[in-house]
Amino acid sequence: MQDDDESWEQTVRAEAVLQMYEDLAAALERSGLPQRDVMSAISLIDYFALGSALESTAPDKVWDVSTEHHPTLRRALQEAGPTGDRVNRAFDFGVDALLAGIAMRTKHRIY
Repeated sequence: MQDDDESWEQTVRAEAVLQMYEDLAAALERSGLPQRDVMSAISLIDYFALGSALESTAPDKVWDVSTEHHPTLRRALQEAGPTGDRVNRAFDFGVDALLAGIAMRTKHRIY
């Protein structure tokens, strides 16, 4: 890949996207999140969103576990239900955990 090949460019330049990140950075800063943690929080939110998008395309049977060798994982999978339900609950759980973690580092309540 050549440096001047813009088809592989990943630098964010779209104004609407940059404004969304600006608004998020400003909200995190206003919440009292230390400045050194603002980009870490933004990156974490990005990672979570991208991972969740990938998870939503997972096959119905992600893990092939046997009761004999993986009983704990099998019970967890059975309790989680169908893939769509599991993905939705995992997303909600993740958002709660993510916001709670960020909130613990802020000076003002954000969650």
